Amino acid sequence: HDEAQETLRNWIRERFEDLPEFQPGEGVEEEKISVRLSQLKSFLVNPLEAAIKFQLGLSDEDEEDPGLKENEPFLSAFPSDYQILVETLQSTLGEGSVISPDENSFLSNLYEGMAICGETPSGVFGNLDREGFEEAVLDLMGDEGKGFGLASFLQQLGGAEFFQLLQIGESDAWVERTME
Repeated sequence: HDEAQETLRNWIRERFEDLPEFQPGEGVEEEKISVRLSQLKSFLVNPLEAAIKFQLGLSDEDEEDPGLKENEPFLSAFPSDYQILVETLQSTLGEGSVISPDENSFLSNLYEGMAICGETPSGVFGNLDREGFEEAVLDLMGDEGKGFGLASFLQQLGGAEFFQLLQIGESDAWVERTME
């Protein structure tokens, strides 16, 4: 076995005289490279093309499915949900009326702005999520005649002599409603 290897080496040396003597492990630096799964997949499909692209540092990023890169939420999560509820309640209390379900309401405008920024879902999921917030705000405000909710609470405090300030949310973002 060793004799066959030596014979092969001698034949190669004679054929290629400039071939340097090579011993495994001598002068070889161990280099770690990272390979993405898409590069491995490309190598299995077309090894030559994948090897050339890897050596030249070319990338097929544009060929990947853009749907995998999107990170749009399916529902509003903290802190977006908190911000929507608090700002809508502040606006509602500042105006003195319960939110309206029309498209120009404060909640609709706030939600649309947050959807553009990617903080809330858009499309069908956005409509369902926004409707949930409208119901939540209406539930929190309650009905003045039924004795529950913020609307009833504010009506009861209307006759109080010492009530001067109602604060909802953070201390730096508050709505003041003075009762006379």
